[in-house]
Amino acid sequence: MMRGFREMEAPFLAADAEDHQGLDIEKSGRVSLGGSYARMDIRRRYIWLQAKSDFNDVANQVTRIQARRIAYETSNTL
Repeated sequence: MMRGFREMEAPFLAADAEDHQGLDIEKSGRVSLGGSYARMDIRRRYIWLQAKSDFNDVANQVTRIQARRIAYETSNTL
């Protein structure tokens, strides 16, 4: 799922961030994408309109995973 997200995200990253391989985990334990997003121009807006449903699908998958995790954790703590 993360590989698919990185592929979808690539056209929206700034030129210096496109070379970044994978995610960096900071010492605090937080995940950092390590890049900045490029300015939105007409080409990126068109790409966004085509890919918007794919991003929504990933967001829905993450929401389902979080809901299952919360349900599992709450049922096992009782």
